[in-house]
Amino acid sequence: MAKLDKTVKLYEQIMGDVRKVTEFEIRWLIKGWTYEELKAQIEHAMTEGGGIDRSTLFRWRTHRCAPQAVFRDALLEVMDAKSIAELGLGAAEDAARNFTYMNAAERKDEVHRRHTLKALGGAAVGLLLPASPLVATAQLLDRRKSIGRDEVTAAQHTATTLAIAYRENPGEDSVRAAKAHAYTLVDHLKSGRVRSAAEAGVQAVASDAAALAGYADLNAGRLDDAGRWFTAALSLAREAGDRRLEALALASRGLLHCDVYGTTPDPAKAVAASRDGAELHRFLPPSARAWVFGELALNTAATGDDLASGRFLARACGAAACLGYEKAGWGWWSAHVRWHGGSPDAYTAVRSLRLGRPSHALDGFAGLEGRSKPSPRMLAVRRLYVMQACAALGDLDQACGAAHTALDLASAYELGRIFLRVRTARPTFPKAGASTRLVRELDERLRLVA
Repeated sequence: MAKLDKTVKLYEQIMGDVRKVTEFEIRWLIKGWTYEELKAQIEHAMTEGGGIDRSTLFRWRTHRCAPQAVFRDALLEVMDAKSIAELGLGAAEDAARNFTYMNAAERKDEVHRRHTLKALGGAAVGLLLPASPLVATAQLLDRRKSIGRDEVTAAQHTATTLAIAYRENPGEDSVRAAKAHAYTLVDHLKSGRVRSAAEAGVQAVASDAAALAGYADLNAGRLDDAGRWFTAALSLAREAGDRRLEALALASRGLLHCDVYGTTPDPAKAVAASRDGAELHRFLPPSARAWVFGELALNTAATGDDLASGRFLARACGAAACLGYEKAGWGWWSAHVRWHGGSPDAYTAVRSLRLGRPSHALDGFAGLEGRSKPSPRMLAVRRLYVMQACAALGDLDQACGAAHTALDLASAYELGRIFLRVRTARPTFPKAGASTRLVRELDERLRLVA
């Protein structure tokens, strides 16, 4: 019983005040009717049958059931809808576009935006409903009344689809989809709709989904939210008994303290988190081992320990050499995405920078050009490192050029953390030449996005 209580509490902590919100509920809120007023409106529109009770309306609102046939025409008339699916109700697949997960503030904002757009006669821009096709894909499993092993396989496939979508375009839509998938799975677990034989599988996919949501918030600069998602990923992995996901969730927490993400970088904390993940390396496939030991090498280098960092880098390179023998897997931590597997040359370049060898770092980054197509996030981070190396060498023209490229990528994608890191690095530029045109232009751009 104690374990069950702890598990339920975990799911409640992950959900917080987030819950499913249907188009039906939003339209109801816009009309401003009470339960009794909505009940009267529906009964007035009905041409047959008896009355409707308050509990039925509550079940519709909380998405627990679809309206019975006797109520449907009246409900559609009252809600100005063409179908039940348009209201986000029922089991039809297209209903998945007409509900999504929102917290209390988002629900309030959604209603406010619609009131404003209606008053101005504008198009429905920026609304959370209807959900995008990618978010709807993340929510498709919600239509299932129970979850078994077949649905676990479907969830793994969805996790892979969303991970690839985020890697290629880490924008607002892919971020919402990542979170929607995590919420969908956790909501099933919380509601007890997962069969016992599938529970560990759903918890594992939910852990992977939480990790992706954490990275999305991390890259956007929402560190507190990222920390909560990584904690959720760790707890879900342990609930599932999945040591692979446990190791990766442990190591992920180190990113909150490294120089690219942390508001106040703390190499010692980053090393500790990386070590926690590395201790479980025997449960990891090659790409994951390469990432864990690569991050440990970089974090150790940030403490100035060249020897230990070199040893960890060698282990990362050894794991990377086995990538060709790895099964693709599924989800964010799969070989389908593999940015976290890293490149030994990339780790070598960043390690040189952290050990105070900027010229070696620049040579390493130059050698990476044209060899592969990095994700937008990875490209932005590399430009950030090039900026730091060039600034350390006094090459302000190249430093400013790299900074502008990083900022361009941060503007085009959900990479708000890049702005802060460029701003933080700007005072490290040599004072000689600080008044040049390129530096002034960079300063002006940073001022405008303050």
